[in-house]
Amino acid sequence: LLITPDAMLVRWASSLGATPWQILFWKQSCTGIINTATGIHLAGGLRATCRGVAAAPAHLLFASLIQMASQLGFNFAFIETSTARAMLFISLNPLWAGLFGRCFLREVLPYRTIIALVVGALSSLVVFVPSLLPSSPDEDSVSIRGDIIALLTGISLAAWITMMRYTLGRRPDAAIDLAAGLGNLLAGLCALGMLLPPGYESLTANLDLSFVIVTGVDILCTAGFFVGFVVVPRYLLGAELALILLLETLLAPFWVFFKFGDVPSVWTMAGGALLILALIVHEMADIRAKRIALSRTPSAPALCGTLEAGHSEGPPTTIAVRIEGAVPPDAPYQRFDSVRSSGKV
Repeated sequence: LLITPDAMLVRWASSLGATPWQILFWKQSCTGIINTATGIHLAGGLRATCRGVAAAPAHLLFASLIQMASQLGFNFAFIETSTARAMLFISLNPLWAGLFGRCFLREVLPYRTIIALVVGALSSLVVFVPSLLPSSPDEDSVSIRGDIIALLTGISLAAWITMMRYTLGRRPDAAIDLAAGLGNLLAGLCALGMLLPPGYESLTANLDLSFVIVTGVDILCTAGFFVGFVVVPRYLLGAELALILLLETLLAPFWVFFKFGDVPSVWTMAGGALLILALIVHEMADIRAKRIALSRTPSAPALCGTLEAGHSEGPPTTIAVRIEGAVPPDAPYQRFDSVRSSGKV
């Protein structure tokens, strides 16, 4: 939800006279600084961060480069093609996230998630039906190059989610929380390289206090989004996270309406309703599945009672538990302590 007003705030900053490269430089640089500081805090301090970087430098570098590519891709896609077509291709990222999770993480997606992904893709198609019609005025501003950039942006976003989850599962000691901050800083450096040739004055040309306020709010929203984006992969499948991110595609037009008066089309409202319904049904099905699984798991007292009754005499019994799948490093239960009851277990 924090990232949903991003498009409106960027358009607002642009209407104040800022160039796309100025917006990109100040927004991504400041966001990168905040997220880098947050990553150091989540890693446990500067020393722990240095140890985490040394533990898996290749993982951190690769994730940062993916993050940089996705941030640059968002901007270039909107420059090279129409906004509607760009968001259409970017919004396919849940499908890529599900595919990457299956191929690289060996994740088995529940049927409810697969169905929700399909409905999510359909909801995005519904939103952009008008732009795909031959009579749409947006057709004059599209290009094959812009479509390819938007498609690669969606793929890079899914790859970043997958890389985060891969590293968390296989290299939990890595300082992967820094990837969001470093990726944004790299994107800001790319924008700086485009701004500097005319001179340093190009960084602040035509900018005033209004731009500072609008961009400052956008920076806080974006930085908060990436803090959650770093933490959430510990608890959700990549496909589920990408599915939730589709909310930006559908809520962004309403923010633009509140500020600029652009009325969302019937197709936008229909697609939004379809996606929200899919999310609600998915979460309800997930809660129901967890309750069923919990009801089939014997409680600790019942387990101890069964063991004690079955082994009232004789040597202590050893229980071996096999855990399949990666356990998040900050999970509430990181170890299984021995259970003792009257010396029987």
